[in-house]
Amino acid sequence: MKKLQWRWILLILVFAGSLAWVLSLPNTKEWKGQVSSKVRELSQDTLPEFHVTAGDTEDSEIPVTQSTYCWGNRGCADYAWGKMMTRGIEPTSVEAGANIHIRLEDVPVPSELIAQKFLDDNTYETVTLVDGVFKAPSSAGVYHYGVSAYWKTEDGKYSKGDSSVVFVIEVK
Repeated sequence: MKKLQWRWILLILVFAGSLAWVLSLPNTKEWKGQVSSKVRELSQDTLPEFHVTAGDTEDSEIPVTQSTYCWGNRGCADYAWGKMMTRGIEPTSVEAGANIHIRLEDVPVPSELIAQKFLDDNTYETVTLVDGVFKAPSSAGVYHYGVSAYWKTEDGKYSKGDSSVVFVIEVK
């Protein structure tokens, strides 16, 4: 008989603890509203515009090709990455060691901006950016790059959008 009472007491305690935990969770409507309002800041139909230029005067525009993104009303698109994505892109001539500038227009500063140089063996190396600028290689050749920008909520927990582009340069 005592075993039966303890089981009921244990069951009631487990139920009460579970109920308290459920009641402590945020209201689902509140949570959805907080997230969607943060996402709406970048919820646009137009992808961010990357402007890549070469030289100190930033007068030589390097054409970019849109790659992978997750952006507002556009949804998400996943493209091949690396040299596979840059096939058929005509390289833009740049001076050896020229500054390559990466700018984004009409969007807040991204939480993260990453540049990568694609290598021949389907790998890549991260390119160091200083204020959105890196140096073109000093050796002659054709170089393939990808740039990705990520926007996150202030606490870094949620994505507000991301976009990537690729481009090709030729150092003469």
